[in-house]
Amino acid sequence: MNCKKYRICLMLLVLALLAGTAFYYMTNEKEAGEPKDGMLVQEVISEESRNYA
Repeated sequence: MNCKKYRICLMLLVLALLAGTAFYYMTNEKEAGEPKDGMLVQEVISEESRNYA
């Protein structure tokens, strides 16, 4: 393989990895974006805020 073909293959590989990463991020971000039922939320009240209440 000459140098030009090698560079083209490397560029295609990098572009495929970038496209795959973007696709993976987009599909997983949709699922993690909205809160799910039963999510535990803990409220921490500091000593300072108790004095003002």
